[in-house]
Amino acid sequence: MPGLLLSILLAVGQTSAPAADPLSALADPIVDTAHGFSIRPPKDWQYLRQRVPERRGSTLVRMVNPLAAAEPEEIVLKHSNTTRAVSMGAMLRSIAANIELEHGDVAFLSQQEQQIAGRPGGILAATFAREGRSRVRLQAIIEAQPRNYFVLIYEGPAARRENCELLFNHVLSSFELQSALADRETLATAAHEGRALLDAITPDSLRKAIIPEQVLKFVLDGTTVGYVVVRQAEMRRDDRPGVSVSESGWIFEADGGARRLRSEMWVSLDVREEKWETHVTNLLPASRGQKPRLDSAIEKGQLADGILLTSQKDPANQRVTENPPVRVARNYLPRALVRMLPALVSAPENPRTLAFVSFDHARAELVPRIIDLKGAARLPGATADETAFRLDDREGTAAPPSALYFDKDGKTLLVEARSLRMLPATIREMENCFAARITEAGVIMDDLERNARFEGRNP
Repeated sequence: MPGLLLSILLAVGQTSAPAADPLSALADPIVDTAHGFSIRPPKDWQYLRQRVPERRGSTLVRMVNPLAAAEPEEIVLKHSNTTRAVSMGAMLRSIAANIELEHGDVAFLSQQEQQIAGRPGGILAATFAREGRSRVRLQAIIEAQPRNYFVLIYEGPAARRENCELLFNHVLSSFELQSALADRETLATAAHEGRALLDAITPDSLRKAIIPEQVLKFVLDGTTVGYVVVRQAEMRRDDRPGVSVSESGWIFEADGGARRLRSEMWVSLDVREEKWETHVTNLLPASRGQKPRLDSAIEKGQLADGILLTSQKDPANQRVTENPPVRVARNYLPRALVRMLPALVSAPENPRTLAFVSFDHARAELVPRIIDLKGAARLPGATADETAFRLDDREGTAAPPSALYFDKDGKTLLVEARSLRMLPATIREMENCFAARITEAGVIMDDLERNARFEGRNP
């Protein structure tokens, strides 16, 4: 179930000053099972995971410091390949030559071969001038397999070179290669179970899985930081019977920031059509001389005749991207069913693993989704015996899972993901807790949205 909700919550509290502990300077891992790696971006940076094809490879992740508009900083992870085997020394010389061709007057500060993530690698540092400003470039290359490489590139202001190198080294140290073979074997075995569950869904079973309303509060490191209201109902769309799942909620940060979530999902009773639209509006408080501002993310999708059409507006660039149409496989899991899955699972007391694919807007592609049914489980923190079942939800076999505990009716009892928890609550409880902050944030958001419309901009 967690998916988008947890990805939004995971961003809470991720802005902080650099710390001596390397891990404290980094956010949670990005895991890419398709390319077999994980990496941790800087904690207070935005990142984009959409794959961008290039002549000999692709850009996999782009990380941008949102507070460095005057002196842009970014870290890019690329995947590259060569047509023949090349020594690491030759690769570094080729990279250095390309940097000189690109920037002209370049001063190389260091260049050396070294192991990275247990594989042959190399790293170089250089400074150059761009538009009258001195810039620093740090570049690492990792040989994953012969003729197959990952490349990590940092570019930022040379005046902050010492801090830049420290941060780059933290990110580079977090890079890990994953086992693609183990993924394939596990996914193949579990895919059959996933298809069996989807094939067993009938209009009646989908209706019976409806949970009219649940309120879940978000707890971060012991502090309640927000909530979401999840409503499910039978609903017709375009004269087709189906089930709708709506989510609305707020998340608040200690620095005065706020996130507003609004999401509508619908799936037909025969599970052959779906539609969704999600809006996340992020209020960034005044800081460092900047006025309060908004950024927003919008995700849309529609499935019909086995073809999935999707688009998204990313907060980093505020552009709407229409993704290529995708033909879905039999184990494709519609977004509304992700939320309803605990109520659709038969015999939850029997441990087993199910594999699906679902659409990930961050990467603009289908990704594997593993559901590990753990059977009956003791609910953490429960004061009395309470019948609960557990499932672990994760991308592929290498990503850290989130644990979801649910009752015999499929209602959520607890979600755990590292320091984050989602727990049942009431609307009255959440309104009493957050009424003042909702009013305050709502007024500021409305003013900023009106100003943006007046100026002809998207908020």
